[in-house]
This record gives sequence, structure tokens and C-alpha cells, in this order.
Amino acid sequence: MMYGFYGNGGWGNYGWIMMLGSSIFWLLILAAVVWLLVRLFQGRAFTGEPHRDNAQEILRARFARGEIDEDEFHSLSEKLKS
Repeated sequence: MMYGFYGNGGWGNYGWIMMLGSSIFWLLILAAVVWLLVRLFQGRAFTGEPHRDNAQEILRARFARGEIDEDEFHSLSEKLKS
């Protein structure tokens, strides 16, 4: 039975172009989604390493836990500022 002028439902021998075009379209959509996700999470650290405090924060934490006294805290704090 004939299906229109071209014989293959109207697409002729060019049906593979439509299939290729559709595949490229969906690959581009997928690439755009991946790109957006990478850009969204790019500034965040997912390295598994613990957050590193700076020296002044560590000094404050040691003073708060009672590991160092007030004189030592002020002395070390002044050394860090210079």
C-alpha cells in the first residue's frame, strides 16, 4: 500500500534526519540542565574536608573551652593581629 507521495508515511528517505534532529534536541536539553546544575552548585565545597576556621576563631574557641587563660588569649590575639 502506498503512503503518500514518498511511500514512507510522507517522510521518504529522510526519516532518519528527523530522528537525529530529535536526539540532538534532547541531548542539548540534557546538557543545558547539567550546565545549570553545575553553575548553581559551583561555589559550594563538596570535598568532604572539614571547614577550616581561621586562627582568631580557633583562639576564641580555645579560650571559651578554658584551654587558655585571659592573659594568654590577649597575648596570642595581639600576635595574630600583627
